[in-house]
Amino acid sequence: MFPRTPSTRPAFGALPDGSTLHSPSRSKVCYVESNNDLVTDDSEFILQALYDCNNGGHVVFPANTSYLIGTALDLTFLSHIDLDIRGYILFTNDTDYWQAHSFKQIYQNATTFFQLGGTDVNVYGGGTLDGNGQIWYDLYAANQYILRPILFGTIGLHGGFIGNLNLIYSPEYYNFVANSSSVVFSNIFITGYSKSNNTAKNTDGWDTYRSSSITIQNSTVNNGDDCVSFKPNSSSILVQNMHCNGSHGISIGSLGQYIGETDIVEGILVKNISMFNASDGARIKVWPGVQSELSGDLQGGGGTGMVRDVLYDGMTISNVDYGIEITGCYGQSNLTLCNEFPIEVEEVEIAVDEIGAVVDAAGIVADAAGVGTDVAGVGMDAAGAGTEEVGVVEEAGVAEEAGVAEGEAGAGAEEAESLLEEGEEKEGLLVRLEGLLAGVEMEMEKVEAVAEEEEEGLLEKEEGLVKGAEKSLKGKKGLLKREKDLLKREKDLLKGKRSLLKEKKGLLEKIEELLQELEIVLL
Repeated sequence: MFPRTPSTRPAFGALPDGSTLHSPSRSKVCYVESNNDLVTDDSEFILQALYDCNNGGHVVFPANTSYLIGTALDLTFLSHIDLDIRGYILFTNDTDYWQAHSFKQIYQNATTFFQLGGTDVNVYGGGTLDGNGQIWYDLYAANQYILRPILFGTIGLHGGFIGNLNLIYSPEYYNFVANSSSVVFSNIFITGYSKSNNTAKNTDGWDTYRSSSITIQNSTVNNGDDCVSFKPNSSSILVQNMHCNGSHGISIGSLGQYIGETDIVEGILVKNISMFNASDGARIKVWPGVQSELSGDLQGGGGTGMVRDVLYDGMTISNVDYGIEITGCYGQSNLTLCNEFPIEVEEVEIAVDEIGAVVDAAGIVADAAGVGTDVAGVGMDAAGAGTEEVGVVEEAGVAEEAGVAEGEAGAGAEEAESLLEEGEEKEGLLVRLEGLLAGVEMEMEKVEAVAEEEEEGLLEKEEGLVKGAEKSLKGKKGLLKREKDLLKREKDLLKGKRSLLKEKKGLLEKIEELLQELEIVLL
């Protein structure tokens, strides 16, 4: 029934330090059974295959097969195993069950449908995970306190590859990476917008939390919140070759949300990003030193932290409100309170290259309201990258005037001054144009690849439907032939019955004659 050869492993790519994942080949193959009706829970079949092939096996979810998951699955026991997802996985729309049984991840009320963890775990195959998000978008619009599950929870995974997957219609974040290390995410296509008037909210592409040595690359994110967000205690993370559409940018934070906790983000490299139709390109958001409320289900402030060794290198932006946004009073609209209770992030070091500005903060960085601001220099390079206003901005959208600061503004600012002095603005525009063309070319390649995959999938489905129709037609022809034969037999039986009735009538007439003769004799 299923192809008996598992998928070939994709190239895993490198970790942020340049090293590669070590993952021995697998020696056993298990195929996941399915009711294949998207009505009956297939969770037991999935667990059975994972237990059977754990510690050295390759688990296959076959193509053209559907799986329904209606049970919260704790998969943190996995070790030395590949999950080859070729089919389609749908999570049920039983919102009451998931709010009661999804896995609570502590941070910002995050919950997950499942939690995948362990050692040396790889997930790939080209299949699709569907979070059934629409019912959650509508439910959250009516009640902001509901707990919406995250589609893919990578929790406590140490060593692994997750890629070549389609993630669609997540109720909240698409990926939450917590307490994990040495994991590569690559070639993941993310999309899913609301089909009603209720917006799909908080649909971050990736959120990292208390994790290190993570690579996120070569992926497309169509969403309405952060493309990638580095939450507290994220370190040594590489994000590269990403196409982000409709997002809030690639963000640091939010930080300083919880009193008594210190949030550190360091060793971050973000490069070669295409950012379209977004509110921000590069962004950092920090809670103030006073309790604040961004929304009824998201409150905080008063924590401490530090941001250092962060580089944004090469970002093409189009229809983006702000190339760079630094918010030091996240969730608090009262500027008087912001000034009275400044943020407690002790150090912020961020460098931004080739999106129009270089920020090198020596001390506490905040928004334009002036809360604890101590910026060593803000510069603008000649490329400009299409930003109308570049600099340190507040969340309300007020931008400080961009310019070349005195002092050490970084190599990017010096280069910009040199180019401007020499009157070579055209060269900067050409650089910008080349970047935009490269972004468009990348977008077209990804769209073509997705279209080709979708076309292949449709062709496979169409072939299956045609074969099914042929089988159905053949079966109908057989049934019609049988019915015709039965009608003929019934006709023959009726003919035989008529003949028997005629013979019976003749016999009755003869019996009547004999009785009359017998009556005469007796007389």
